[in-house]
Amino acid sequence: MRSAAVAWYSRRMKSLAVVAALALLGVLAEAPLGTAPKAYAAADNWFMIVNDYYDGTYGHGDGTMRCLSANMQTSPSGPGTHYAYLVACNPEAHAQWWHIVVDEGDFDQVIENWLMDNDDYLWELSSNQTTPPGGFEGTYGVYTARNSAVAGHRWSLRLWTSQYRFTLKNQYSFYELSSSHNYPYDYDRYQVFVSRPRSTPADQQIWRQYRPTSGPPSCTHCASFMRWF
Repeated sequence: MRSAAVAWYSRRMKSLAVVAALALLGVLAEAPLGTAPKAYAAADNWFMIVNDYYDGTYGHGDGTMRCLSANMQTSPSGPGTHYAYLVACNPEAHAQWWHIVVDEGDFDQVIENWLMDNDDYLWELSSNQTTPPGGFEGTYGVYTARNSAVAGHRWSLRLWTSQYRFTLKNQYSFYELSSSHNYPYDYDRYQVFVSRPRSTPADQQIWRQYRPTSGPPSCTHCASFMRWF
């Protein structure tokens, strides 16, 4: 069995490899929103994730940029899951920060949330093959769940076009992360789910990383930068 130090070093190297690869391909340069590169982002790989259709200027065009977020409330997918949704971007919202990291593999990513529960468990973006109550026909639930090695916690990032955009395919259902403003949750939170992939992704299936002018806010139950590298 590998020592903790070896495991830590291996994970750090894999994480940095992902950062380097994404930076090389342009994903981390959030040019469409005009934000300048920040050293913390390249070093720590914590970002907010914007839906390309709901960026306030493109498809939906209502002037509000919306980011992937989560909370600690049990989601419609059942016990052991927490809500994931799209909501107006707010850098001070702990659960709007995500860490895309390779976990014991070179091709599929695990997406960790900055917010942790009172037991200090990591919560990861996850999905299954069940449409939850209130979900859209032909889609499956998306939520955060405690860190796990199962396929529902793994995502395949695929670059889309030359404008720093990508899709995220879940490795359990092979459906792609998406969102809709139809039938939102309370407080103007848009539903997030996985839907069937297309040769040309639906606009709502395209995402991009966003870096504001500072890193994630400090909080008692948030993942440490160094702890997970």
